[in-house]
Amino acid sequence: MPKIRWIGIIDQKDIEKFQSTPLPDNAVKTDLPNSIGDMMMKAAPFAACSFMICMISMVVKCYTAKINVISLPWSIIGLAISSASLILHELLHAVVYPRNTTVSVGIVRQFACVALASCPLSRKRFALMSLLPYILGIIPLIFFQLCPADNSAMNSILFILSMMGMISPYPDAYNVYYMLRKIPAGSKMLFCGDDTYYIPKEG
Repeated sequence: MPKIRWIGIIDQKDIEKFQSTPLPDNAVKTDLPNSIGDMMMKAAPFAACSFMICMISMVVKCYTAKINVISLPWSIIGLAISSASLILHELLHAVVYPRNTTVSVGIVRQFACVALASCPLSRKRFALMSLLPYILGIIPLIFFQLCPADNSAMNSILFILSMMGMISPYPDAYNVYYMLRKIPAGSKMLFCGDDTYYIPKEG
């Protein structure tokens, strides 16, 4: 289990302080976006895909039940609950890191929660670390489909939770997509400062 510490609210320029390590001589810098805004633009198709999955799920349920299963007031409550779950999202990233790694969890002032660590990760562990938070969307989406159609309160909360849980990891999904396309097999992935590197397999 890694060591997880809460660092509170920081500026984007402070990320390097919590995510730095001496780089191996063979470390290769990727061309992944190193700013939140650029990443959001690059990864937008993944957000759109998750949005469509959730909307189709809701439309199918409404059509099948012949009623509107969502209530606006309860949806607002669901939004408040889902906002709090963003920290849980980062904790799910954090728990995948190897034992004795220090992972700093906090909030960047540009409205992003972060889990910061500099530790080489195998491709499989990097993919798991990146994609594990999707369970915060998949589980509510399953329960949304199972919930009785006339329970608008629970349906609304579950739907918003699933929407936020499915959309929020979209930059992480893009990272995995990039890794699978461009990073050689056997390499390790490493965050350092605002940048992402890979360490090729020796030999």
